[in-house]
Formats: sequence, C-alpha cells, structure tokens
Amino acid sequence: LGWGYFGHKVDKMTYSYDFAPGVDKVKWLDPKGRHLTHVCDRWSKNRTSAIQLAFFNGDGYESWENIWGLFNQLTARDSELLRRAATILRWAGRQNFTHDFEEWVPHAPEATVPERGIFGSRFESRGDALWLVVNKGGADATISVAIEGRSGYKILDLYTGTQVEPSESGG
Repeated sequence: LGWGYFGHKVDKMTYSYDFAPGVDKVKWLDPKGRHLTHVCDRWSKNRTSAIQLAFFNGDGYESWENIWGLFNQLTARDSELLRRAATILRWAGRQNFTHDFEEWVPHAPEATVPERGIFGSRFESRGDALWLVVNKGGADATISVAIEGRSGYKILDLYTGTQVEPSESGG
C-alpha cells in the first residue's frame, strides 16, 4: 500500500495532471500487481483528473474530505464519479483483474484514442478481459473496442450497468 502523488506541483497546495493518464510504475513493475497505490490530491477542489488516474491504473483513491480538521468537500460531480469508480474497482479487485492479473496493458491501443481524450487500460485474468476507460476530452464520447480471438462472450458496460451487444467490424 502506498500514497500516490502523481501530479505536477503548481504551488504549495495544487497539482496539475498530464492530459494522458500516467502509469503507476510500482504496479507496472510487479508482474502480479500486488502493490496498491492510493492516488491522493487532498487540497484539490476539482478531483476529476486524480480519480480518473486512479481508475485508469486500477488503483485506490484517497478522498480526504477532512484534512487534519479542515473540510474540503468533494463536488457533487466528483462524488458521483468516485462512487461509480469505487464500485467498479471493488468488483474488479474481487475478480482479480486489478491485482493478481495475468496481463495489464495501460494505454491499450484498442481502447485509446488520444486525439479525442480517450484512454483505456486492459486487464486480463482467467481468460476474461476488463477495459478501464477514461474520457479526458471535453465532450461525451463513444468508442468501439476490437475484441479479437474471443467467442461466446458477454460485453458489460459496468459504468451504466448495461449489457452491450457486440457488432461486427465494417473493416
């Protein structure tokens, strides 16, 4: 378990983050992903980038609304983002996707469209795959992920809780 301060310090209390999410190097270097980093940006007013960074890496997030007695409330938008991300990451952890995985591919090419601000990580475990995708662009986006070499599978959108029907690529 470790604390992750991944941003670039702007001043004594504020971090800025790269547009493309960084890769948790400690998790990357451990082939089983046994190290759990908790991304922390305690003084930030807008925590979207830090939550997205944690989600992309399958890491934890330290919310810190009470910082040594000072109240720094999450915005309603960040609270909902954290609630959904935490629900998905807890499930992924129980399924051994974000730790004890067989393979982790950050910035997986089939789920990353950098010019649109779409970045995805692929985790594989026991023949199943999980893509954790973040949208850092300024607009809602839909992407198609090419899934090759698999048959008889279900595709679930864990963010919305719906099953997605696979479609054949138009080539």
